[in-house]
Amino acid sequence: IVMQLLDKAFEWARMAGPMQPLTTAVWEFPTADDDDEVKRFKEQLNQKLVDLSDVPSLHCYCTPEQLEERLLDLAKLQRGPALVTEFMARPLDSTLTNSLPVLKQHGAWGYTWGLFQGRSNTHVPWNTWLETDFGKDDPWFHDVFHPNGTAYDPEEVKSVWWHTTGSALRV
Repeated sequence: IVMQLLDKAFEWARMAGPMQPLTTAVWEFPTADDDDEVKRFKEQLNQKLVDLSDVPSLHCYCTPEQLEERLLDLAKLQRGPALVTEFMARPLDSTLTNSLPVLKQHGAWGYTWGLFQGRSNTHVPWNTWLETDFGKDDPWFHDVFHPNGTAYDPEEVKSVWWHTTGSALRV
């Protein structure tokens, strides 16, 4: 039923005549712990998501090494640069500082859920609706700035500047 619903959702979206490309992110990758049936389902689902999309995209709350692996997998499809629609999760070693070089190397565009800490609570991990023991000293999940505009981690902000502007400067 999942595959049929995906087909229908894209059919409905295309009927609206969108001006921008459509995409849905690959996000669940087979693991060594998966049995054969689960691996097969994940592979089929990922292929369906890529086939339906005009632009390949992925979610990857993962280490830089895993992000690189995922981007290389998508590059094999020869469908152009990937959109990395979710990638920053500091507690999982997915930070702006260590992910931006990988994104830049592969010509991928990445964006995060939160920019300023606020009512959306994207600075806390997703499971906080189940577990409320998030401490004030725990690393933020997303978000780059405090509500007053100061950086959560000034080194991350320097890294964003470097990978978007600074490295292109010529002296």
